[in-house]
Amino acid sequence: MSEESEAIQSKSVVISGLAGLLGGACSMACGEWVSMVAQKQGLESEIKVERRHLRVYEKEERKLLKSELERNGLSPETADAVIKDISKQGEEKMLLFHTKMVLGIDSEELGSPFKSAAFSFFCFAIGALTPLIPWIFIEDQMQAFQWTLVMVSFATVAAGSLQAQYSHRGVIWVSCRQLLVMCISAILSVGSSYLTSGSVVS
Repeated sequence: MSEESEAIQSKSVVISGLAGLLGGACSMACGEWVSMVAQKQGLESEIKVERRHLRVYEKEERKLLKSELERNGLSPETADAVIKDISKQGEEKMLLFHTKMVLGIDSEELGSPFKSAAFSFFCFAIGALTPLIPWIFIEDQMQAFQWTLVMVSFATVAAGSLQAQYSHRGVIWVSCRQLLVMCISAILSVGSSYLTSGSVVS
């Protein structure tokens, strides 16, 4: 294969990869936005119902809150004192405390759909850009493919190491797990490419 032909094919890989990056990142962002909006609206609906219950069924709701406080270790007297003190601070404070204790909902932290969508877009874009970098700077397709494997493996292990900081598992275990998942995905991707086009890298 001539150098010109290799350069054209490498360019095609980059263009296709960038198109996939943009399409995938937008798809992830839209999906995350829709999911977060649905979740936020559902929680806001629950809070609205709870606000109405606190007005209409005040005694019943206070008994429910008291039982929840007692279940968490407070004595009946202390629970009564807490409820009395919170109720003096207004309806909104009582609603906030009630939804936290009874429903497990923090009405002040329902999440931002736009922030979640932007984060999903950014993370997907970084992940999709990593295997494309060698194809941008290396014209030889086999070398670009080999460097792609190296960079993706390194990024996968790095991501596993970061994830291990929030896991009870060790860094090696989490990194190997991430690498295994990446290998399975790569095998499926390469296999499907071979079945459809008859080759992976010319």
